[in-house]
Amino acid sequence: MSPGVHLVTSWLIGNTALKERRNRIVVAIAGCSPDLDGLGLILDRIGYTSSLYFNYHHVLCHGIFWALLASIFSSLVVKTQRLVTAAMAFIVIHFHILADIAGSKGPDGYQWPINYLYPFSNNLMLEWSGQWELNAWPNFAFTGILLLACYIQAKKQGYSAFEIVPGSFDKEVFKLARKYIKKG
Repeated sequence: MSPGVHLVTSWLIGNTALKERRNRIVVAIAGCSPDLDGLGLILDRIGYTSSLYFNYHHVLCHGIFWALLASIFSSLVVKTQRLVTAAMAFIVIHFHILADIAGSKGPDGYQWPINYLYPFSNNLMLEWSGQWELNAWPNFAFTGILLLACYIQAKKQGYSAFEIVPGSFDKEVFKLARKYIKKG
Protein backbone atom coordinates (compact mmCIF):
# COMPACT_ATOMS: atom_id res chain seq x y z
CA MET A 1 0.00 0.00 0.00
CA SER A 2 1.06 3.58 -0.44
CA PRO A 3 2.71 5.66 2.31
CA GLY A 4 -0.31 7.99 2.35
CA VAL A 5 -2.65 5.11 3.10
CA HIS A 6 -0.30 3.92 5.86
CA LEU A 7 -0.27 7.45 7.31
CA VAL A 8 -4.06 7.80 7.40
CA THR A 9 -4.53 4.27 8.73
CA SER A 10 -2.01 4.90 11.51
CA TRP A 11 -3.60 8.22 12.41
CA LEU A 12 -7.04 6.59 12.64
CA ILE A 13 -5.72 3.77 14.83
CA GLY A 14 -3.82 6.18 17.09
CA ASN A 15 -6.86 8.39 17.31
CA THR A 16 -8.76 5.63 19.10
CA ALA A 17 -6.65 5.84 22.26
CA LEU A 18 -4.48 8.96 22.19
CA LYS A 19 -5.68 12.27 23.58
CA GLU A 20 -2.81 14.55 22.59
CA ARG A 21 -2.24 15.79 19.05
CA ARG A 22 1.51 15.22 19.36
CA ASN A 23 0.97 11.56 20.31
CA ARG A 24 -1.36 10.97 17.36
CA ILE A 25 1.17 12.52 15.00
CA VAL A 26 4.02 10.42 16.44
CA VAL A 27 1.96 7.25 15.97
CA ALA A 28 0.97 8.26 12.42
CA ILE A 29 4.62 8.83 11.54
CA ALA A 30 5.60 5.53 13.20
CA GLY A 31 3.04 3.78 11.00
CA CYS A 32 4.74 5.17 7.90
CA SER A 33 8.28 4.69 9.16
CA PRO A 34 8.74 1.17 7.77
CA ASP A 35 8.82 2.74 4.32
CA LEU A 36 12.08 4.48 5.20
CA ASP A 37 13.70 1.37 3.79
CA GLY A 38 12.26 2.35 0.42
CA LEU A 39 14.20 5.62 0.21
CA GLY A 40 16.85 3.80 -1.79
CA LEU A 41 14.50 4.32 -4.72
CA ILE A 42 15.57 7.97 -4.87
CA LEU A 43 19.25 7.06 -5.13
CA ASP A 44 18.43 4.37 -7.68
CA ARG A 45 16.50 6.88 -9.83
CA ILE A 46 19.27 9.47 -9.87
CA GLY A 47 21.82 6.88 -10.90
CA TYR A 48 23.74 6.44 -7.65
CA THR A 49 23.08 2.72 -7.71
CA SER A 50 20.53 0.42 -9.23
CA SER A 51 19.63 -1.99 -6.47
CA LEU A 52 19.11 -0.25 -3.11
CA TYR A 53 15.33 -0.20 -3.39
CA PHE A 54 14.99 -3.76 -4.61
CA ASN A 55 17.49 -5.15 -2.08
CA TYR A 56 16.32 -3.31 1.04
CA HIS A 57 12.66 -2.29 0.68
CA HIS A 58 10.55 -4.51 2.95
CA VAL A 59 13.77 -5.65 4.66
CA LEU A 60 15.42 -3.01 6.86
CA CYS A 61 12.34 -1.51 8.52
CA HIS A 62 9.56 -4.04 7.96
CA GLY A 63 10.21 -6.33 10.91
CA ILE A 64 10.15 -6.85 14.64
CA PHE A 65 13.47 -5.06 15.29
CA TRP A 66 12.27 -1.86 13.63
CA ALA A 67 8.87 -2.12 15.35
CA LEU A 68 10.55 -2.30 18.76
CA LEU A 69 13.02 0.48 17.97
CA ALA A 70 10.36 2.83 16.60
CA SER A 71 8.03 2.08 19.52
CA ILE A 72 10.71 2.94 22.07
CA PHE A 73 11.57 6.12 20.17
CA SER A 74 7.87 7.04 20.00
CA SER A 75 7.56 6.78 23.78
CA LEU A 76 10.59 9.04 24.25
CA VAL A 77 9.34 11.94 22.12
CA VAL A 78 5.95 12.36 23.80
CA LYS A 79 5.14 13.86 27.20
CA THR A 80 1.98 11.95 28.12
CA GLN A 81 0.62 8.46 27.53
CA ARG A 82 4.13 7.13 26.82
CA LEU A 83 3.28 3.45 27.23
CA VAL A 84 0.06 3.76 25.22
CA THR A 85 1.91 5.68 22.49
CA ALA A 86 4.62 3.01 22.32
CA ALA A 87 1.98 0.26 22.14
CA MET A 88 0.05 2.10 19.43
CA ALA A 89 3.27 2.62 17.43
CA PHE A 90 4.00 -1.10 17.68
CA ILE A 91 0.45 -1.90 16.53
CA VAL A 92 0.44 0.48 13.55
CA ILE A 93 3.82 -0.76 12.34
CA HIS A 94 2.44 -4.29 12.36
CA PHE A 95 -0.69 -3.11 10.60
CA HIS A 96 1.62 -1.56 7.98
CA ILE A 97 3.37 -4.90 7.57
CA LEU A 98 0.06 -6.76 7.22
CA ALA A 99 -1.20 -4.23 4.68
CA ASP A 100 1.98 -4.64 2.64
CA ILE A 101 1.62 -8.41 2.75
CA ALA A 102 -1.95 -8.03 1.49
CA GLY A 103 -1.53 -5.40 -1.19
CA SER A 104 1.96 -4.54 -2.40
CA LYS A 105 2.56 -6.77 -5.39
CA GLY A 106 4.41 -4.96 -8.13
CA PRO A 107 3.22 -4.71 -11.73
CA ASP A 108 5.83 -7.32 -12.65
CA GLY A 109 4.18 -9.82 -10.28
CA TYR A 110 6.90 -9.65 -7.62
CA GLN A 111 5.29 -10.19 -4.21
CA TRP A 112 7.64 -8.30 -1.86
CA PRO A 113 8.05 -10.79 0.99
CA ILE A 114 8.68 -9.33 4.45
CA ASN A 115 11.89 -10.41 6.21
CA TYR A 116 10.29 -10.14 9.67
CA LEU A 117 13.28 -11.14 11.84
CA TYR A 118 15.90 -9.05 10.02
CA PRO A 119 18.72 -8.39 11.04
CA PHE A 120 18.74 -11.34 13.45
CA SER A 121 17.62 -14.03 11.04
CA ASN A 122 16.46 -14.64 7.48
CA ASN A 123 14.32 -17.60 8.52
CA LEU A 124 10.91 -15.92 8.68
CA MET A 125 9.78 -14.47 5.37
CA LEU A 126 6.16 -13.32 5.44
CA GLU A 127 4.19 -13.42 2.22
CA TRP A 128 0.72 -14.25 0.95
CA SER A 129 0.07 -15.94 -2.38
CA GLY A 130 -3.10 -13.86 -2.85
CA GLN A 131 -1.28 -10.53 -2.59
CA TRP A 132 -2.90 -7.97 -4.88
CA GLU A 133 -1.14 -5.32 -6.93
CA LEU A 134 -0.77 -1.75 -5.69
CA ASN A 135 -3.27 -0.54 -8.28
CA ALA A 136 -5.81 -3.33 -7.69
CA TRP A 137 -9.40 -2.56 -6.69
CA PRO A 138 -9.02 -3.81 -3.06
CA ASN A 139 -6.41 -1.10 -2.42
CA PHE A 140 -8.72 1.55 -3.88
CA ALA A 141 -11.68 0.22 -1.88
CA PHE A 142 -9.62 0.21 1.33
CA THR A 143 -8.51 3.78 0.64
CA GLY A 144 -12.13 4.85 0.12
CA ILE A 145 -13.18 3.25 3.40
CA LEU A 146 -10.29 5.01 5.17
CA LEU A 147 -11.30 8.38 3.77
CA LEU A 148 -14.88 7.83 4.88
CA ALA A 149 -13.66 6.86 8.37
CA CYS A 150 -11.51 10.02 8.47
CA TYR A 151 -14.50 12.12 7.50
CA ILE A 152 -16.65 10.55 10.24
CA GLN A 153 -13.91 10.99 12.85
CA ALA A 154 -13.28 14.58 11.81
CA LYS A 155 -16.95 15.48 11.96
CA LYS A 156 -17.30 13.90 15.40
CA GLN A 157 -14.10 15.25 16.97
CA GLY A 158 -13.47 18.57 15.27
CA TYR A 159 -10.02 17.68 13.95
CA SER A 160 -8.80 15.43 11.17
CA ALA A 161 -5.75 13.63 9.88
CA PHE A 162 -4.67 16.99 8.49
CA GLU A 163 -3.51 17.79 12.03
CA ILE A 164 -0.33 16.01 10.98
CA VAL A 165 0.53 19.06 8.85
CA PRO A 166 2.32 21.72 10.95
CA GLY A 167 0.50 24.95 11.67
CA SER A 168 -3.22 25.59 11.40
CA PHE A 169 -3.89 23.71 8.16
CA ASP A 170 -6.38 21.37 9.85
CA LYS A 171 -8.40 24.31 11.24
CA GLU A 172 -8.40 26.04 7.86
CA VAL A 173 -9.69 22.88 6.16
CA PHE A 174 -12.53 22.78 8.70
CA LYS A 175 -13.40 26.44 8.12
CA LEU A 176 -13.50 25.86 4.38
CA ALA A 177 -15.58 22.70 4.73
CA ARG A 178 -18.11 24.44 7.01
CA LYS A 179 -18.38 27.33 4.55
CA TYR A 180 -19.22 25.08 1.60
CA ILE A 181 -21.36 22.59 3.53
CA LYS A 182 -23.64 25.41 4.73
CA LYS A 183 -24.03 26.71 1.18
CA GLY A 184 -24.83 23.27 -0.24
